[in-house]
Amino acid sequence: IRVGDIATYVDYHRGDAAIIERVTSVTESVGQFAFTTQGDASSKAEQWTVSDTDSVGRVRFQGTGVGGWLQNPVSGLPLAAIAIGLLVLLVVATLRQRRSGF
Repeated sequence: IRVGDIATYVDYHRGDAAIIERVTSVTESVGQFAFTTQGDASSKAEQWTVSDTDSVGRVRFQGTGVGGWLQNPVSGLPLAAIAIGLLVLLVVATLRQRRSGF
């Protein structure tokens, strides 16, 4: 995990909540890593330490704009309609191929 990565970890002080934040600094001391992270919408940084028994994940895929669509699904309605339309066309084409024996 490097500075700039989006990391996910379990915060045992928040009832085992999964926290997803951007890494702002990384230090290593005696086999333990210390991270400073900050949420993109947060004004305060958080510091935490990872031992060899802890698990930390790194975000590998990010769906840009998905969060906005989830907050306001009406704005994504045209895109959803196109996706559903394409799915219907695919099903119809598959059914026609099966009927014609191809």
